[in-house]
Amino acid sequence: MKNVFEKPIVFAILLFLIILIIYIFTANQFVTYTDNGELTAVCVVLGIAHPTGYPLFTLLGHLWSLIPFGISKIYSLNIFAAFSTAISSIALYYSFLTILANARFKKTHTIEEKTKKKKQLQVSYEKLNLQSQYQIIISFIIALTYGFAQTIWEQANSLEVYSLQLLLMNLILLFSLKAYYLSEKSRKYYILVAFLIGLALANHLTGILLVPAILWLYFLDENKKFRLTAKKLQFLFFLILPLIAGLSLYLYMPIRSAMLPEVNWGWVHRGFNKFMYHISGGQYQVWMFSGSDVIFKNFGKFFSMLPYQFGIFGLILAFWGIVKLWKSQDIFWFLIILIISNLFYTLNYSIFDIDPYFSLSFIALLFFAIIGTAYIIRGNPKLIYLIAILPLFEFFLNYQNCNHSQDKMVAEYTKNVLNSIDSNAIVISAQWDYFVGPFMYEQIIEGKRKDITILEKELIRRTWYPLQFEKMYPEIYASAKNEFEAYKTILDDFEEKRPYNNIEIQSRYVDVFKKIIASNIESRPIYATLDVLVTEQELFKDFKVVPHGLVLQIFPRDTIPTASIDYLDLKYLLANKGKYKGILPENLILLIGDHLANNGIYAYQTNQKQKALEIISLSLQFNPNNPNAKRIYSLLKEEGN
Repeated sequence: MKNVFEKPIVFAILLFLIILIIYIFTANQFVTYTDNGELTAVCVVLGIAHPTGYPLFTLLGHLWSLIPFGISKIYSLNIFAAFSTAISSIALYYSFLTILANARFKKTHTIEEKTKKKKQLQVSYEKLNLQSQYQIIISFIIALTYGFAQTIWEQANSLEVYSLQLLLMNLILLFSLKAYYLSEKSRKYYILVAFLIGLALANHLTGILLVPAILWLYFLDENKKFRLTAKKLQFLFFLILPLIAGLSLYLYMPIRSAMLPEVNWGWVHRGFNKFMYHISGGQYQVWMFSGSDVIFKNFGKFFSMLPYQFGIFGLILAFWGIVKLWKSQDIFWFLIILIISNLFYTLNYSIFDIDPYFSLSFIALLFFAIIGTAYIIRGNPKLIYLIAILPLFEFFLNYQNCNHSQDKMVAEYTKNVLNSIDSNAIVISAQWDYFVGPFMYEQIIEGKRKDITILEKELIRRTWYPLQFEKMYPEIYASAKNEFEAYKTILDDFEEKRPYNNIEIQSRYVDVFKKIIASNIESRPIYATLDVLVTEQELFKDFKVVPHGLVLQIFPRDTIPTASIDYLDLKYLLANKGKYKGILPENLILLIGDHLANNGIYAYQTNQKQKALEIISLSLQFNPNNPNAKRIYSLLKEEGN
């Protein structure tokens, strides 16, 4: 009977089960930040997601949502992210085995020619010759380290497109290595690789970042020389067919969009130009190549993240692997090109949630680490026990930050925003990360607060949004129909890059909001979130804006309502302040503090001194550095309250 340590499948199953079980126990059970709510809603209703549309993700997510787990859809689809990430670790594990079994390293021999009595250098390429059981064990250890790396683990906690992209990237790397090393089957593997690249691009456009490195391997000859041969160029053109087959999933988008699903970003069925604008991520291109400041900031971010992916010991292994792989120039440059293409793109991208975009570089460094580990174990097999500590170290290092099983921060915040809003309200907001995105899930999938109309102040700058708004809220659209129609005309000029007047487009934009407010203020409560007041004060200059819990209520000018936050329940949010790290949780706490400060200031201004003290005191627990809250608190204390 074959020794269990020589059966790769045993360790593959064990790897998957360990990682998946931990991921399930640490996954977020509730709606969370940014796109999580929207993407969950898209998967469940089979809709169209924000650019670039993510058709593969949507279709697979929808199929997953049909499985009757007996839990909420948000929890179910968050587990889909966990499942995808856990499977990706298996693909990486088999990639490690492939490279350990097949990589050849340059070795120089000195031979003496007897006839000429001269010494001559002879170059040969030899395999690593590490025993198979050690290859399996160290591949398991480094793949487990990958699973517990902070950036990878975070993708498993909640639904986003990056977890599926991790799976696709690792599959592409695996079959690219097999195509390179197994020459007799290389064509079959390259066909599969081309198809998988098409699928990866149908999930997220970062799939293109693997192509330069794969082309490097593809054009290497048997002597590891880069050669553009006619035969290989001819087959490369053939590979366009399986690539297109994968990309063909984008056809889902105009077909489904024409059916007008409940979530229908882009209305891409309107024409080829609208379809291309959406799938190319046209609206996000303003964040690319934003200058040297962004590059240095992201570079610093990258280096600050490294210890949480491998630990210091893991970085030493990666460095040793770089030194050793220099002797195997084919794979050395394959991995270096992966890192260069990934960093070139990511360092130039100016978004706050940049972390998952570095994943490909981290994976490439793990390949270096597996080679470094192999050389160490070949020299001293007993050191395998020391190296086995690496994934345990990563687990304990990252567990607290990656355990979101009880994270209800966004769900609780959304609940309190809704508690601040009366029935049949119109809410103007661009608070996508904390409220608008999460509420899409709560309203569309969970059926909560169907009475509320959301008017997203940034999405209305896109031609599709007025169309979607009219479909969802025909009565409110009709109340400002003339203003909408005038605005849509010039908005289309902007989106199609035709000449337009900046001042005029902003004026018509403001007219839409003013008309909606004026036409509905007597029959419906109207609210805005704080971000709208900060960026678009002109919308409200004819009205009175009053803090109302975690929103602002819009009134006619002569109204003086009473201040109150009795409808808020902030105990969970206050108790978990600082528990979850990152810019979004930290800013959420500050935002709550600012909202409460505004409520307290309003209470003070309307001579509700005791209520003001109560609210200001609470606000300072969330944000003790708010200068306005501190000033009012001092005044109240001076006045003896």
